[in-house]
Amino acid sequence: MKNMLKNNNVKEEFTQLGELLTSWKYIPKRSNKFLYFMLGILGGLVLFLLYYGENLLPWLKKLPAIFIYIALFLISPLLKYLSGLGKDQEWSLFKNGYMVRVIDKDKVTEEKMGWWKDFKSCTFDKKGVKLIPKTALQQSVRIFAPHNTTAVYSICREQISIAYAYQIEHTVKIPERSRSAQQKYLDKMEQKLRDRESRNK
Repeated sequence: MKNMLKNNNVKEEFTQLGELLTSWKYIPKRSNKFLYFMLGILGGLVLFLLYYGENLLPWLKKLPAIFIYIALFLISPLLKYLSGLGKDQEWSLFKNGYMVRVIDKDKVTEEKMGWWKDFKSCTFDKKGVKLIPKTALQQSVRIFAPHNTTAVYSICREQISIAYAYQIEHTVKIPERSRSAQQKYLDKMEQKLRDRESRNK
């Protein structure tokens, strides 16, 4: 795999990701024109429903206001996700996590990073690797790697396992040995013998 990421291009906040293992560029097959067309239709539909929806669809009035606010809240992330699908992506895997850069017209428009310790496992298919988060509140991450899926999966699985083992090693405490009355008596006698031997010397 050819490394597309140069160390001097990495921002300071990304240096904590550790040593760079590999990187590659993902170029989606879907064209930007199609995505912009879909975004335009979606945006027009949302605006149409906001202004004329209640007249054409009377049941919208019966919906609680909270659902409308939730739908409006989800529009922005959805548009951002759809717009990112048609752009080139530079993926980089590090010892401590990953980073992805969204490229539009040879310019970096977005950068994201994640940590192996936040994921419990990963799976793969012909499109790439899917990182499974530890908590339901966190979203899964799709790493697009159609040409190097097996190698990327191996790295992700290994680094997730290493991060998990490191976390277990530093969080589990070894319980102290319980000392019975007999053990305390034996320890006291041993101390007396050591003291006596030191005085006789």
